[in-house]
Amino acid sequence: MATTPHTVAQLYVGVGEIGQGIGARLLALAKAESAGSLHLYAFARNVAACRFYERHGFREVERQSPSENMYRLQAIRYLWQRGG
Repeated sequence: MATTPHTVAQLYVGVGEIGQGIGARLLALAKAESAGSLHLYAFARNVAACRFYERHGFREVERQSPSENMYRLQAIRYLWQRGG
């Protein structure tokens, strides 16, 4: 995981460890160390990641067109706010 007080830049869990709560614990740590809100991007086609973030209180605030990133994939910007 790579974070700042405002952003989750990267959060990866090994394929063999998915479903064991590791991602949830990492995200909880990022929230605890945040300035009260976090934003992150997930590719729209990564439905499992999008559902994961939504289950953990992130809400969609913007969709990028595929031309806006080097991977040429639609990205969703998510936002989490403490107490919200």
